[in-house]
Amino acid sequence: IYQWTEDQIKQCHKTNTGGKRCVTTYSYEKSWVWSPVDSNSFAHPLAHDNKNTDFADNVQSSGSIVAPALSVIMSQDGTPYGGFVLDSDLVSDIPFVNLASQLKSSAPPSNSSDNKWGSSKSLTPQMLHKHEGYLQTASESPEIGDLRIQITGQTAEVATACAVQQRIHGAS
Repeated sequence: IYQWTEDQIKQCHKTNTGGKRCVTTYSYEKSWVWSPVDSNSFAHPLAHDNKNTDFADNVQSSGSIVAPALSVIMSQDGTPYGGFVLDSDLVSDIPFVNLASQLKSSAPPSNSSDNKWGSSKSLTPQMLHKHEGYLQTASESPEIGDLRIQITGQTAEVATACAVQQRIHGAS
């Protein structure tokens, strides 16, 4: 999620009277973060308001989701029918790639809404735009509250495997 973040640097010096004088300097920047940032706790919240933005209701708010691996099915015609399922050792040899870069782009969404998720409070595929290897809700320059999603997985245009075919119990 695109949010304001606050960094602080505290520097302390001894005074001539034996005491200590500390000065805290705050700096702010907009950046992509893993979870929502409460800007109300900032030293200067009015100039750096995250507008209580959060993830859409249908997006897990941990910031990172590891999806279970799907079965890898290889077939000559590219369909899952009549192919072969690879075991996990063979699957681990297929390279990891950023799959978002392989997706087709949709029409850019608008960056003009204070309520990113509308009345449904849900993220829909129509809200996402391919940009620099991510799917994101901003078409170009992100605004506070925009989301970006990176999708990685394993894929290969061509793979060769040498294996013994086994019938899986219960498979037709």
